[in-house]
Amino acid sequence: MRCFLPLMALGCASPDPKSGGGEPPSDMLPLPELAAEPVSPSLSASEVGAQLSAALAVPPHAAEVNAAYRMLLAQGDDICPGSELHLTDEVLHGCEAASGYSYAGVSHWFEDPIDGPIEGVATGVAGDFWITTPSGHLFEAGGHSVEVSGDGLRVDELAGSWLWEDGPDWLAEGYSGSLTIEHVGEVMLRVNGAATLLGISWSAHDLVLAERCDHGPTGSLGLRDPGGGWYELTFEDCAPCTQVRFGDTDLGETCVDFAPFVAAIEGRS
Repeated sequence: MRCFLPLMALGCASPDPKSGGGEPPSDMLPLPELAAEPVSPSLSASEVGAQLSAALAVPPHAAEVNAAYRMLLAQGDDICPGSELHLTDEVLHGCEAASGYSYAGVSHWFEDPIDGPIEGVATGVAGDFWITTPSGHLFEAGGHSVEVSGDGLRVDELAGSWLWEDGPDWLAEGYSGSLTIEHVGEVMLRVNGAATLLGISWSAHDLVLAERCDHGPTGSLGLRDPGGGWYELTFEDCAPCTQVRFGDTDLGETCVDFAPFVAAIEGRS
């Protein structure tokens, strides 16, 4: 019989084979009943729109992560970390280069061709590692950072937790989540996933900003309330204004400004 540790405090015994296991053992304590406390919204509809507009205005950029990674590995030497591309298990527990930069963990840099309707190249890094500069500034990562570029296509995908204390604000404060941003030429922008950055936790599900309607939105956005629970916004007919819902509560209408997000993404291509 398998007995899981969290249940040992409540008692763990084998069922009576004669009873077929239908009755609980007499020494088994009942599981406690946990009542979930109701969560109330702390933001108004207009505040929800403002926070989502602010979050979208600074979309995470895999290229900034990848450039920082390559720059930092270039500060090492032939012994520590022994490569300008990867951290191998030889430095898993840490080493210090002659330059004063320290490296620990494992990572893999890749540049892979992509076959499909649109050909391109996927470039990025994956791993679980940290790098410290001589001045004590930290680059810490666990996950992957990928750029895909091709004819009329650009994709940024950032998953896991990333921190670079000398990086742009969104990265210096730390990023966590899994977010994919696609830019298909003069056709559309599409966002999927969820992330926390600059103190705002938000999500997107098939959020599409189509060129045919001046980058008006369809799909949905979510914003996490500081006290728990999520605000939900569903966009239709390319209109940037929609109702805000928190559970079963309708908080009224708000508008999200997508223009800074579109300008930031288009500026990368």
